[in-house]
Order: sequence, then structure tokens, then C-alpha cells
Amino acid sequence: MNDPSRDRFAEALASGAAVLPAGEASEDDAVPAASPPPRSKAQPKRGRGTVAAARSDRFAYPKVLVRWKRHLNYTQFAVALALWNRQRVDRATGALVPFEVSHRTLGRDLGGVARNHVQEAVAVLERQGLAKVVIEGDRGKQTGHTYLMPEIPPEPPDKPEG
Repeated sequence: MNDPSRDRFAEALASGAAVLPAGEASEDDAVPAASPPPRSKAQPKRGRGTVAAARSDRFAYPKVLVRWKRHLNYTQFAVALALWNRQRVDRATGALVPFEVSHRTLGRDLGGVARNHVQEAVAVLERQGLAKVVIEGDRGKQTGHTYLMPEIPPEPPDKPEG
């Protein structure tokens, strides 16, 4: 049975109006597709990874946060991770950008933690240097706090709080 769309594509290939996608070849092609020229080591990579290369260590915060686990309770640890996951990065410079989020939204992200528990956890994180509140939010105006997470957080103290 004839397939009209396939016939039109075959005609377009024959006339040169269409080309086969890379990696595909028809039975009629005797010449293999040309491969791209090899990239020299001096030539930088393009695409993804350029922003990550601009920053020293993308996972510095989670690595240090793991060392804080003896000093934080579960809610504080979870709030710190939720804040880090919301942290935005400027694609052009690789710098961290302040972001706004409410305590209620953070609690919802954590699976239903109450707003007051998130508020207490954020206060502890701020005292310990694991989070920074840039602008205080206002519940009356329904604005969230604006946060900026440290790119490299402080090391935990020697003895756990308790």
C-alpha cells in the first residue's frame, strides 16, 4: 500500500529539499554521513554546565548540611534543604539570587509542616548562619520572607546543641 506522506518525503530527499536526520541512512545512500570535526582541548564546551563551572562547588551547601545533622532536628534539616532547593542562580553570572517564599509554602513543600514550626526552624537556621533573611515578609500584606542561602555555609560546632 502506498503511503503518500512517505512518497512526498522521498521526493523531497531526491530533490534536495529535505535531508535525513543524523544517524539515519536510507538503502540508497552510498556515502556515510559526515561526522562533526573533533573538538580541540582548547575549545570550551558549550551548552549545559557552563553556569556550574562558573560556581566553585554547586553541592557545597548540601555537603556541609549533612555534617550539621547532629545539630539540627528533622524540621530544621528539612527546611534548610527546602530553602536550598528553592535557591535560584543567575544564569549569566552564576551568582545566587534572593528569592521570596512564605513559611506556609515551605511547610506545604515539606508535606504539611505547620507554619509556626517552619518559622521556628528558619529562626534557628538564621542564628546558625545556614540561611539569611534579606527582607522580612508581612502576613498582613501576604508577602513572604526573601531569603539568600550562603553559597558555602559555616562548619558545624564541635559539640551538638542539646
